[in-house]
Amino acid sequence: MLSLEQAERALRAAMAHARELDARVGISIVDERGYTVAAGRMDGTRPFAVDVAAGKARAAALFGLPSADIDVSEPVFLAAAELHGGRLVRSRGGVPILIRGELAGGIGAGGASAASDELIAQAGADSLSGG
Repeated sequence: MLSLEQAERALRAAMAHARELDARVGISIVDERGYTVAAGRMDGTRPFAVDVAAGKARAAALFGLPSADIDVSEPVFLAAAELHGGRLVRSRGGVPILIRGELAGGIGAGGASAASDELIAQAGADSLSGG
């Protein structure tokens, strides 16, 4: 289970990495069922960036894979996307959160380049990998 404290730690780590990359992004952290635990949008970021980030985080959490690695042609993806009202985003920038080797949720970043989004999300996930 992903706590609010853990989600906020991941959010801070991801934001710090975004600043290092001179990127402005929206970041969303969701639990293992895809429900938002914490989110934030850096100043100067497009308003919808956090929604895109949430879709990437949700996809990563539900499938336990980086969002870019999900096969959208699989019937299970199509079913999950329908169940979640089309709010799954299969685009680079969402990664699963593992705590002590267990899937605890997902984190997504949106608003920078796809490569930067993924690095930023990974920094947030890495901040929790030890617990």
